[in-house]
Amino acid sequence: MAKKDSFVLYTEQKAVLDKLTDEQAGKLIKAIYEYEETGIMPELDSTLDLVITPFKTALDKNGDKWEKTKQKRSEAGKLGAEKRWNGKPKKEIAKIANAKSANGKMAKIAVNVNVNDNKKENIKEKSVDAIFDSIEDQDIKQALIDFSEMRNKIKKPLTARALNLIIKRLNEITNNKEEQLAIIDKSIVNNWIGVFELNEKEKEKYIKPDEEKKVEYIVNTMTEEEYWANFKGG
Repeated sequence: MAKKDSFVLYTEQKAVLDKLTDEQAGKLIKAIYEYEETGIMPELDSTLDLVITPFKTALDKNGDKWEKTKQKRSEAGKLGAEKRWNGKPKKEIAKIANAKSANGKMAKIAVNVNVNDNKKENIKEKSVDAIFDSIEDQDIKQALIDFSEMRNKIKKPLTARALNLIIKRLNEITNNKEEQLAIIDKSIVNNWIGVFELNEKEKEKYIKPDEEKKVEYIVNTMTEEEYWANFKGG
């Protein structure tokens, strides 16, 4: 019989114990524990040998159920592992080792090991939340979180790679924070999955003071013909 850390006794069995002396009941309980632990029935007198029979039958029945349940769970676990790896002979083992950090405190280090080549590999990809946490500007961070929520609503969830590309594209378009916020807001309003440069009219309000002076200087040095050709569609 397989070893377990517990077993079941039923309330109706107490009626049997009540008919025994305290000495007999004690011997019976000890015999039950010994049988459950070792699978061997201890030697008892004729009375207790007869009394313990229904207890033994119940213990055997419950033991069989436990073994079958354990086997089913084991088989289900194996099938689940095979399904996760699509039948490939590959298995990832997470080993947790205790190691002291520089300040002397204990820290847990997770090491992923590929059994096939026995090489350590870091398979953890930086998550969307981790990227959000790395954004220092809180206004931009919140705008991108709102953008992510919009993507979820239209069933186009934002991946870590997509978020990195969105941030890269924003920085390519402009380094003006207010203009970046306007770009993100426009994508949210229009349910766009990407970010796009504002049109010329929309960008006018985000021109920096030094850029305004530059534009003013260029305009002032233009001839009337050049001005009308460049700004009025001449």
